[in-house]
Amino acid sequence: FREVHAKIKHGDERGEPDVFLFKDDGQTMFIEVKKDGDRITDFQLETLAQIKAILGSEVGIARVIKEGKPYTAKTFELDLETYAGKRMR
Repeated sequence: FREVHAKIKHGDERGEPDVFLFKDDGQTMFIEVKKDGDRITDFQLETLAQIKAILGSEVGIARVIKEGKPYTAKTFELDLETYAGKRMR
């Protein structure tokens, strides 16, 4: 991805992913970024599921943690039939 657009949040844009990546060939990816201690909300998971279902875009969650701090990755399943995000582990 050569170009990155990080949008500024305000007003009713809650739930929209923090980063939008796109390539010249039309491929897109939306990423929700969480800092250490933040949790992804059900609304954010629902938004990612909708983006994946409607736009067919890749989606992801990136976690920023302090260097050297242990972290166990979490996996989320996006149920595209109900647009509900479910944490798997």
